[in-house]
Amino acid sequence: MKTINRIITLFVLVAGIVACEQTDETSFVLQEVSAPTKVNAVFDIANDDTGTVSVTPTAEGASSFEVYFGDVTDETPTTVSPGETISHVYAEGEYTLRVVAIGATGLTSELSRVVTISFTPPTELAIAVAVSTTNPFMVTVTPTAENATVYDVYFGDEEDGAEPTTIMDGESAEHTYAEIGDYTIKVVARGAGAATIEATETVSIAGATDPIVLPIDFESATINYAFESFGNAGAGVIDNPDASGINTSAKVGQLVKPEGAEVWAGTFLTLGAPIDLTQSTTFQVSVWSPKSGATVRLKLENATNPDVFAELDAVTTTANAWENLVFDFGGIDTTTELQKVVLFFDFGNAGDGAEYYFDTISQVTAAAALPQLPLDFEAGLAYEWVGFGAADFGPIPAAVISNPDMSGINTSANVVEITKTAGAQVWAGASLQLEGAIDFTSGTTALVKVWSPRAGTPILFKIEDTSSTPDNNGNPSVFVEVTATTTTAMAWEELAFDLTSAAAFDTNISYDRVILFPDFGSAGSDEAFYFDDIMLGTGGGNTGGTAEPMMAAPTPNEDAASVISLFSDAYTDVTVDTWRTDWSQADFEDVMVSGNATKKYSNLSFVGIETVANQIDVTGMTHFRTDVWTADATEIRVKLVDFGADGGFDGGDDTEHEIVIANPAQNEWISLDIPLSDFTGLTSKSNIAQLIYSGNPTGASTLFLDNIYFYSAAAASTEPTAAAPTPTVASSNVISLYSDAYTDVTVDTWRTDWSQADFEDVMVAGNATKKYSNLNFVGIETIANQIDATSMTHFHLDVWTADATEIRIKLVDFGADGGFDGGDDTEHEIVVANPAQNQWLSLDIPLSDFTGLTNRDKISQLILSGNPSGAMTLYVDNIYFHN
Repeated sequence: MKTINRIITLFVLVAGIVACEQTDETSFVLQEVSAPTKVNAVFDIANDDTGTVSVTPTAEGASSFEVYFGDVTDETPTTVSPGETISHVYAEGEYTLRVVAIGATGLTSELSRVVTISFTPPTELAIAVAVSTTNPFMVTVTPTAENATVYDVYFGDEEDGAEPTTIMDGESAEHTYAEIGDYTIKVVARGAGAATIEATETVSIAGATDPIVLPIDFESATINYAFESFGNAGAGVIDNPDASGINTSAKVGQLVKPEGAEVWAGTFLTLGAPIDLTQSTTFQVSVWSPKSGATVRLKLENATNPDVFAELDAVTTTANAWENLVFDFGGIDTTTELQKVVLFFDFGNAGDGAEYYFDTISQVTAAAALPQLPLDFEAGLAYEWVGFGAADFGPIPAAVISNPDMSGINTSANVVEITKTAGAQVWAGASLQLEGAIDFTSGTTALVKVWSPRAGTPILFKIEDTSSTPDNNGNPSVFVEVTATTTTAMAWEELAFDLTSAAAFDTNISYDRVILFPDFGSAGSDEAFYFDDIMLGTGGGNTGGTAEPMMAAPTPNEDAASVISLFSDAYTDVTVDTWRTDWSQADFEDVMVSGNATKKYSNLSFVGIETVANQIDVTGMTHFRTDVWTADATEIRVKLVDFGADGGFDGGDDTEHEIVIANPAQNEWISLDIPLSDFTGLTSKSNIAQLIYSGNPTGASTLFLDNIYFYSAAAASTEPTAAAPTPTVASSNVISLYSDAYTDVTVDTWRTDWSQADFEDVMVAGNATKKYSNLNFVGIETIANQIDATSMTHFHLDVWTADATEIRIKLVDFGADGGFDGGDDTEHEIVVANPAQNQWLSLDIPLSDFTGLTNRDKISQLILSGNPSGAMTLYVDNIYFHN
């Protein structure tokens, strides 16, 4: 909903208003929260009894830093540039040092550290060394000592003269060794004085020793993926060089078949135990080949007798993209002991220097069936989208993912994401092979739900007959292409592609492939597009402008006592003489939109709405409100007419004024909220008798109208009068801390004893709500009942404030040890700058935006803060995680 506060400014400065539009709800779904990440600082202390500490702040995405040393009241921060080191002299004591990282957009993240300054020599140094359970080469060193400020950690594999890793008291240092062996870790504890203390600890690095088991995904650092290659091939585990499409995993296997390598060159892995063929005799391998038509042979062999084996071939169908190859050993004796997994690439041809990649070698129950229209991406089918047209002519990312914006017309779980990467070709897109020919008995219009980052973006929909003769580029020569254009940004809409508009279309042709081209005709700019519910019908959707709204107008929330309503389900309406005078030039219908009564005017030149018999006195009102939806109007005009003291038309005391809205947004509800003071020609307002709508193109536009009323804008309230919106996410997908809509988990406290805020449980319009006033920061804890949010995708809370200019939301996970400050805690803070005031804001934040929150299985703290610090009030409701 667009709220237009000043209509005159709207049509004079359209671009400015569009850029500054406000919404009744603020949603962080798909909105980038570009606060700096990985905020840290390198600390050091001078061992000269001066108390001098040096600080070098670091962060990703920071353009500057503010450092608060914490030893004075009302401290003015020191501004530091990236890479700069500053020094500060402390007296003996304990202080909280804060580093605030500021991004280019003004969003911030911060780090707090306790600095202990002691001139007494450190004592009682102890070292705790833990070897990672997931990476046997990585250790975590956590030193403790009395009177220590920093620790210098030497891991025992440094070059002579190498600098140590320096950490503060209470921190841990991580290190990954390159080789197995025994290493002596030395830690030197330092305070502010010259005296130091050191200790050593020996750690044994055994390396990866776990056996290989199916499925093989190359992700475990504890498994020894010991390749044995032959025929002059070479193999190993590498970082995924093309994390796209169906395979975005971090690690993959690589086989290099050098120039002149044997036609049978390959590699094998030996499993820890024979394959249990009673589970399945069908195997699947994810493969990336630089060429299509290459033969890939999978051989299963006995551990000691090479004469006992089974082998099958499959052929790659695409180049430079991941695909799944299936090998069905259906006739094999399931009692055969096969323990080696052997792979041959481009079998039968000598090596030509090509590199091949493979991943996820697994047993599957059966070859997955290909999909067919309608496509909703919810069933367990092989939705193997193949992207193409990157800047280097390789694939662009395309895959089925979880719906990142479950709102509006599309709340389904899964959608297709196609990312048109930077510099991608103007024809970049993605294709999906179907199970046989498309059946057109249900219609010849393709309907596709589309989410685009921009309105006005052309989407090309194409279907092909893959059995037709290839053209000069190797593509099927029989196809149909139809284009439609998006009409909205960052919201779901349904586009219609009339296949009969293409001259070549014939329902008798066996079209068996669907192709989508986002932003067709423009080079890629690293934008993501989402698609869902591809089906056939007889019409509907948008072909560049929908015929009618699919959602009802927004429900107004003005106090009924301050409203004079002509038409709205939210209020009691006054009597209107007619909704279309006999002198109007427009067609009129009362229609229902999503169950909501709506006025529809089509073929509109102008329409008069009269209250002559029941003239309206709006002298006590401040605003006129009307909700408008149009697919085709390029200008909307709204005129109010007052008949004056005599109450009669053209009696000499009539006054009127018309507001012009140029270039209104199309295909969405627009809330025109017009101050009556903008109707400058309407000098009297006690006998309102006519409301006239008109616009362009004259006689050819259609308007849908709802919520037509006058109201008095009261002074800004200091507390909400309406309850927070009721959540609609299914309870099975929610972990709720606080909401009447769900069953809540146990929360230890809604205000910790270290909080700086007043707290009350209050009722707002009969709804239980948390109120925090005089807020500096408040801690909410679930330590005794830590929350595992690893399966969740979003964090939600509704907030209302009359005075906050900034709201900060921090989540803290206590890590595997479940204890605060145990060395494995992670956290991240989201900053909401300039939040809308005096209305409920629904903050629905992807957990992926909490980039510093690398663990999510022991969520223990939620911390709310903001500005003005110590003087703001927040009302909070509906606090939950969901997916």
